[in-house]
This record gives sequence, C-alpha cells and structure tokens, in this order.
Amino acid sequence: VIRLMDASAIAEVLERMNRDPSTAVDADLAREIAEREGVKAIVAGDVGMLGRGYVVSAQLVSSADGGVLVALRETADDDGEIIAAVDRLSAKLRERIGESFKSVRASEPLDRVTTSSLEALRAYSRAVRTEDAGDLEGAISLLEEAIILDSTFAMAYRKLAVLLTNSFAPRSQINAAATLAFELRDRLPAIERNLAAAYYYAYVEYDQAKEAAAYRSVLQVDPDQTTALNNLSIILQAQRRYEDAEELLRHAVELDPTGSAFTFNLAWTQYAGGRIDAARQSINRYAEAVPGNPYALFLKSWLASAEHDYLLADSYIDSVNATQGASLTWRSFVSGTRAAHAETRGQLGRAERRRSRGYTPPTETNRLRRCVSWMRPSSAIHSTRWNPPTDPTPR
Repeated sequence: VIRLMDASAIAEVLERMNRDPSTAVDADLAREIAEREGVKAIVAGDVGMLGRGYVVSAQLVSSADGGVLVALRETADDDGEIIAAVDRLSAKLRERIGESFKSVRASEPLDRVTTSSLEALRAYSRAVRTEDAGDLEGAISLLEEAIILDSTFAMAYRKLAVLLTNSFAPRSQINAAATLAFELRDRLPAIERNLAAAYYYAYVEYDQAKEAAAYRSVLQVDPDQTTALNNLSIILQAQRRYEDAEELLRHAVELDPTGSAFTFNLAWTQYAGGRIDAARQSINRYAEAVPGNPYALFLKSWLASAEHDYLLADSYIDSVNATQGASLTWRSFVSGTRAAHAETRGQLGRAERRRSRGYTPPTETNRLRRCVSWMRPSSAIHSTRWNPPTDPTPR
C-alpha cells in the first residue's frame, strides 16, 4: 500500500523551507522534501522526443541515497498517444513498486521546524535525539552547529535556551537565546511562533498568563504538540492543578514514550499529587522503553530520595556516574544530587566534599563560552548555584 504526499502536505514543507508553497517541485527538491518528512522514495519522470514520436520515462528513486529502484519507459508515436503511454507506464510502476520497497528502509523524519537549510535541520534533529539519549552537552554542540549553518533558525535558538535551562547555565545565556528566538518569530508559522513566544514570556518577560495563552494557542492548532503539552503542564503544576497537568503529560508520553522530560514531569506531578505508586509505574515503563538511558537511573534515584531511601538513591546515581562520568553536565547532576542527599541527612561536611569533588561552575566551562561567539553581546555572565533538579523540566 503506497500513501502519496498530497499538494497541501508538500506546500506545508515548502513553507518550513522558507519557499513559496507554489514552487515547482523538481527531482532534487522532491528528495529534500522526502528526507525532511521521512518519505521512502520519490518518482521522477520525463517526456522526450524520439524521432517523430515521444518517449515517456519514470524512475522510482530512494530518498535516502538517490539510488534508482525502478526505471521504466514507454513510447508514443505522436502527441495524441502520450496519455496512453503514461497510463501504461503507471500500471508497470504500480506492479514493481511494492517489490522495490522491500529493500528500502524508512528513514526517521526530521523535526518539523522552519529552516531553509537542510544541513541545519539535520543537526537540529540529531540534537533532539542526542538530548533524549542523555547527552546534553552533545545536544548543545549540535544546536550551535545548526545556528552556524542558519543564523535565522529561530527554533534552534529556542531549543538551545531550553537545554541551557536544563543544564543550569547562567541566566544571561538562557535569556539571550530565548530573546533571539522571540525576535525571529514573525517569520514562523503559528505553532513555532507561539512556542518561541511562550519560552520568552517564561524566562525573559516573566508573564505566566501570556506563556500559558501561547501554549494553548499551539494546542488549538495541534492537540498532539508535545512541547506545548509538557510546558503547559509545568504551569498547571505551579498552580497545584495536578490532575490537569497529569492529563496533558499522559498524552505527551503516549505520543513519545522515550521523551525524558515528559516522563520526569509526569512522575513529578503524580508524586506531588500523592500518587506515589503511579509515579513509580511511570518511571518503570520509561526504564523499560529506554534500557541503559541515564535519565531512567536518575528518575529512579529521584524517587528513592523522595521516599527517604538515600542509600538506594545513591546507588542509582552512582550507576549514572559510572556510565556518564565524562560528561560535565552529568558529573554536576551526580555530585549535586549526592550532596543534596547528604544535606538532607544533616551531613553537611560530606555534602560540601561531594559538591566540590565533582561540580564545575558553569562559567568555567568551554561549552558556555562557545555560545558567546554567536549570541548578541550581553551583560556580565552570572553563575547560578546548582540545585538538585527536582523541579519540572521544560522541553
């Protein structure tokens, strides 16, 4: 069974490429559209002269590598027979297309965000996957790469602001990235425009009513937009509307079971609402979906500490350190979390030793200094004290 992209779907992709939706689609452009959307193949055709007649040809081309899967041709004695030749060609192509697709592996669609640069979109999409795998520093580096490739890539700036927030970067860095996304919002379609505005209202202008309105506007257009579901739930959590927040997060987890932020926030909401067993079940389901992911161990450590089992919590967090110790961000998470566990038990000396042993202030990292080269000049960078990440996580 073959599902074709219709004209409206193609026009939507062209808009995200900053092209006129009525642009004629040649073979090269069709391949880029296919790669962005995870489409397996394209059909390219041609009508050429052959003496007094015509030859009609068609190729089924793999989107992944440009390889020709099927090549067919038909002839027409004159222009009156061209339509009949096309019909015969179509019939042959339909016979061959199913068998050809057996050898074609579907590629994962790239993220549906606006940029004219395919390379920038590839980097952005890798950044999202890298973040979900637990490598925040690698994800930030990929977003930097995307911004270098397209300096007007608003959603890359927005996503960078999110990752800087989640890795406890200086507020000036977060604000700079969020502001750049906000200033570029007018060139974006409605969903992206509201996402950029919402993050700006949350971290720069501090207007929760505007932030919530922006996320609700996104969900009116697309009820399955996971970023809006997640971040609106954070606002509801702050208002202690735990049931409403959980409803949004359950939907986000259904749509993306491997999204670390969605599961963390769902478990946090369930625990805050007094549903501890539900929180444990959510964490266990996530751990089964992404075996070996450091976020799964971190979530288990968080729940154990919430239940005052600090030995178990430390064992989980030590497992994170064993696999992620080379990461500055995870070293910070591990040392800060273990320090918090010690502080809670009144072991202040041990807490100080644990914090100093593994934590490096954000202002001393090369990662954050790299961001300055492409961000607008701002006031002095202020370091922020690391706190255990027990608060909801923006997406």
